[in-house]
Amino acid sequence: MKKRTCIRLVLLFACLAVILTCSQVIAWAESSVRITKPVNGSTIKPGSVEIWTTFDQPQGDWSGKTLAADYTPVSIRVYKGSTLIDENKITPSGVSFTEKGDRIAAVTLSENGTYTIKVSVPKTSGEWHSVTFNVSDSASSAVEEDDGPAYSSANPGYFIRPEKTSYTAVPGDTVTIKFSMELDLNALGSGNRFTYYSDHVPEGSKSLIGYKALSEYKWVEKDGKYVTDGYVVYDCKKAGTAKLYMYTLVNLTRYDKQVITINIKDPSKSSTTSAAASSVKKDLASVKLLSVKPAKKALTVKWKKLTSAGLKKTKKIEIQYSTDKLFKKAVKTKYASAKTTSVKIKGLKSKKKYYVRIRAYTKSGSVKHISAWSAKKAAKVK
Repeated sequence: MKKRTCIRLVLLFACLAVILTCSQVIAWAESSVRITKPVNGSTIKPGSVEIWTTFDQPQGDWSGKTLAADYTPVSIRVYKGSTLIDENKITPSGVSFTEKGDRIAAVTLSENGTYTIKVSVPKTSGEWHSVTFNVSDSASSAVEEDDGPAYSSANPGYFIRPEKTSYTAVPGDTVTIKFSMELDLNALGSGNRFTYYSDHVPEGSKSLIGYKALSEYKWVEKDGKYVTDGYVVYDCKKAGTAKLYMYTLVNLTRYDKQVITINIKDPSKSSTTSAAASSVKKDLASVKLLSVKPAKKALTVKWKKLTSAGLKKTKKIEIQYSTDKLFKKAVKTKYASAKTTSVKIKGLKSKKKYYVRIRAYTKSGSVKHISAWSAKKAAKVK
C-alpha cells in the first residue's frame, strides 16, 4: 500500500512539473520584444549606439521582475537605408519588463544616414520589432528625450491632463503635480492591457529636480473610456527653470506629451519672492528620528538629543504623523520642546499603520526657521 502511494505521489509531482513548464511556454508565447533605445525617429551622433529592449508582460503580473534568459537567442539586424549591414544573435543575461528594459548589445555607426534596427525572439511571438533613426554629425549633444520607450505623435485617443503646466518654488520645496488620464476604449482595443503613467526629466533639468514619489492610481471604465487620477512628486534641488515631460504609456509606446515647467527661484537673489516663501527659512540643523514604538492607540516617538549649539537656535521639535506614507492627506502635527527627546502621540486608530517624521522648528516674529524633514519611520498601532 505504501509503495503504491509513493508511485502516485511521484506521478502527481511529474504532472505538476509538466503543467508549470507548459504555463511558462504559453506565457512567453504571448509576449513580444520591443526596442526602447535608440528612440524611433530620433537623430544621434555617429559612434557606438546602444540597443536596449524590453518585453510586453506575459500572463500574470511580472512588473519590475526579471527572468532567466531561457528565451534566447535574440536576433538583431541593422540596416542602412534598405541594405542589411549587420546581423547577429546574442544571449543576454536576463529579461525585464520595466519601461526602460535592458542593454543587450551595441553597434558602431560611423557614417551619417538613416538606419533601422530590428529585433526578434523566436521563443516569444517571433515578431520583429523595429526602430528607424538618423545618424548625423550635426545632432545635438544635449539629450532632450530619454532612452526609454518610443514616443508617437499620432495619438489614437490616449490622453494625460495635468492640473497645471507651470509651478513656482524655491530650493528645498517639493512640487506635487496632479494629473488625470483618459483612454478611448475603442482605440485601446482588447490587446492593449498594459497602460501606465510615464514621465521623463530632460538632461538639462536633472540637476534641478529629482523624482520623489508617484501615487497609486486605478483605472475605472466610464462612458466608453478608461479614466484615472493621480499625482507625482518632485524635489526642487537648486534655482533654475526645470522641465518635466509627462505621457500616457500604452504597450510601451508613449503618447500625448505634456511639458511641465517648474520655475525654482533663489530667495536671496529675488526681490519678488512670495511672502509665503520669504517667511520660511530652512536654516536649522536636522534632527535624527531614532524610533517609533507602538502602544495601545498611541505611538512613542524618540529622537536624538540636540547639541548645545542646536538648542540655541531650535525651540521646538515638529512631529508630523499620517496614515499616508507620502504625507499628502490626513496629516496631523504635534510640537514638543527641543529640550526633550521623546513624545507620546495619543488618540490614534487601533490596528492602523502610521508614518512619522520630525524636524527642528523655531518661530521668530513672522519668520519660521525649520530644518529638513527626517527620514520617516512607521509603526502599526496596537
